[in-house]
Amino acid sequence: QLETVQAEQTQLMQELSGANTRLNEINKELLDANEELQVSNEELVLAHEELQATIEEFETTNEELQATNEELETSNEELQATNEELETTNDELRARSSELQEATHMLESERKRLSEMIELAPFSILMLRGPRLLVEAFTPRYTPPVDARAVQNRPLDEVFDHFWQDGAPVVRLVHEVYQQNAMRTTSRMPTRVMKDGVPVERYVVYTLVPSHDATGRVSGVLLYAVDETERLVKEAEEERARLRMIFDNTHAAGLALYDANTTALIMGSPRYLDMVARARGKDRSELPGSLWYELLPDASSEEAIEIWKTVIESRMPLHRPEVHINLAGDEPETVWNWTLTPVMRKEEQDTVQYLMVSAVEITEQTRVRQQGEQLNLLKDEFISLASHELRTPLTSIHGNAELLHRKLQRQVKASQRGEGHQPTDGLLSSEQDVQAVERIIRQANRLNRLIEEMMDVTRIQGEVLELKNLEGVNLVEVIRRVVDSYAATERAISMETTSEAFVGNWDESRLEQVWHNLISNALKYSPSSTTVKVSLEQQPNEVVVMVKDEGHGMSEEEHAHIFDRFYRLSRDEKSSVEGLGLGLYIAHEIIARYGGRMWVESKPGEGSTFFVSLPLEKTDE
Repeated sequence: QLETVQAEQTQLMQELSGANTRLNEINKELLDANEELQVSNEELVLAHEELQATIEEFETTNEELQATNEELETSNEELQATNEELETTNDELRARSSELQEATHMLESERKRLSEMIELAPFSILMLRGPRLLVEAFTPRYTPPVDARAVQNRPLDEVFDHFWQDGAPVVRLVHEVYQQNAMRTTSRMPTRVMKDGVPVERYVVYTLVPSHDATGRVSGVLLYAVDETERLVKEAEEERARLRMIFDNTHAAGLALYDANTTALIMGSPRYLDMVARARGKDRSELPGSLWYELLPDASSEEAIEIWKTVIESRMPLHRPEVHINLAGDEPETVWNWTLTPVMRKEEQDTVQYLMVSAVEITEQTRVRQQGEQLNLLKDEFISLASHELRTPLTSIHGNAELLHRKLQRQVKASQRGEGHQPTDGLLSSEQDVQAVERIIRQANRLNRLIEEMMDVTRIQGEVLELKNLEGVNLVEVIRRVVDSYAATERAISMETTSEAFVGNWDESRLEQVWHNLISNALKYSPSSTTVKVSLEQQPNEVVVMVKDEGHGMSEEEHAHIFDRFYRLSRDEKSSVEGLGLGLYIAHEIIARYGGRMWVESKPGEGSTFFVSLPLEKTDE
C-alpha cells in the first residue's frame, strides 16, 4: 500500500509539476493578455476621443445639411420658376427652329444658285471654304476637264493638280490671301492646259479675294481667273507691227529681230537687209525666215552659233565694236558697230524671247581714226627726228655762248680794274653784250628743256623710258633740294613733312623732274604774292606728296585732259606761260611706272592741288 501510495504520490507530484508548468504558461499568457488589454484600452480611449470628434463633426455637418436643405428648398423654388421660364423659352425655340429650317432651306437654295452662277460665269471662278480651303464650287471650264466628285469638299492642297500642272505658286498665294485677309492680283502667269489631248500654254491673270462670314471673319477665298492669251497675242501682233514700222522707216542704222528659239529672222530694216544681202550675195526677199548662222556676214557658222549662245545664256547685250564686212563684187570693205541685245519675255523676265541686232556703219569714222593714228605716228617720228637733229646744233650754240659769256665777263672785269683803259661807253657796251649772251644761254637752256621733254615723250611712246633706280633715296631730301633751287625766284614756297625720311628705290633725277614740273607750274599759274605749299604725308604703304597753289583753278573739263600730251589750259594767261604742255604728261608717266598715282583737285577761283602717291616698298624695275 505504501508503494502504491508512493507511486500515486509520485504521479501526483508529476501531475502537480505539469499543472504548475501549465499555470506558469497561463500566467504568462494572462500577463500578455493584460498588456494587450492595456494597449486595447488605450486604443479604445483614442477611438472614443476620435468618436467624440466625429460626433462633433457630424453635428456640424448636420447643421450644414440643415442650412443646405434650406438652400435647396430655395433653389427648388427658383428651379420651379426657371422651369416655367424654360417652358416659355422652349416654345420660343420651337418657333426659332422653324424659322432656321426655313432659312437653311433658303441658304441651300442660294448656295445652289450661287454654284450654278459660278458654273455659268463667263470667266473662271474657284470658290474655297474654311481654313482648309475646301473646294466648294468652280467653273467647269476653269482648266482641263475636272471630275467634280474628285475635288468637291476636298482641301485645295490635295486636289490642286486637277486644276493646274504646276499650281504650287497659286496655292501658296491662296494661303497668303486667307491668312493676311488681303486681295491679290497676279501678273500674267503661264499655265499649261490640255486641249484635245495636247498641252497648250495659256496666259492667265488671277485675282484672289477673301470672303467673310456675318461676323467679318475670313471664311474662304474666291479665285477669279481671266485668260489673256488672245489679248497677249493681239498685243504681240501690235508690237510687232510697230517694230516693223520702225524698222521700215529706219535708214541710218541696220536693225533686225530674230526669234530666240528658232534663230529665224523675223524682220529687218532696209539698211540691214541690204547690207546682209550684198554681203551674202542673196536677194532681200529671201532673207526673212533665214537662220542666224546663215546671215552673219563676218563669221563662220560655228562662230555665229557661239555668239548666239553667249548672248542667250548670259542674257546680256554683246557689243562688237568693229565688224569688217567684205561686200560682194568690187565694192569696198565696210566697217560696222554691232550690238546684239536679248529681249526678254514680259511674263518671264528670265526667258529670252527675241534677239535684236543693231548695226551702225562706222566705215568713215574708222578711216578717220586710222588716219589720226597714222598722223600721230608721223608726229611722234617727227618729234623724235627733230629732237635729235636740234640737239647737235643747240649743243654747239650753248657751248659757244658759254665761252663768249666767260670771255665777255673777263673783259668787263679787266675794264673795271682799269687794265684795258676802255672808255665808259665801251664798258656799257660790254655789259650789254654780257646780258645779251646771258639771254642767249637762258633761251638755249629753255630750248634744251623742250627738246628733252620731246625726247622723253618719244621714249614713253616707244616704251623705252629708262629709270635708273638707286637704293636708299630719301624723297624728302630730293623735294627739299628742288624747293631750294627756286630760292632765287623770291617766291614763297613752304614745305611740311610728317617725317624726315621716306626712303625707297627711285631715280633721283626723274623724281626731281616731276617735282620741278609741279612746283614750276604752281608758280607759273598763281599770283606772285601767294605762297606755294608742298607737304609730305605718310599713308598705309605709301607716301602722298601735295603741291598746292592759290591760282585761278581749273574746271571739271580741264581736269579730264590735264595729263594729256600737248594740253595747255584754255585761259588767256597761257600766252605768258612757257612750255609745250608735256611736263604733266611726262610726270604722270614717270609716277605710273613706279606703281604710283597722280591726280588733281581744283575748282575755278580756288586754286589747284596736285597729289602724287608713291609706294614705300618698291622693287627695282
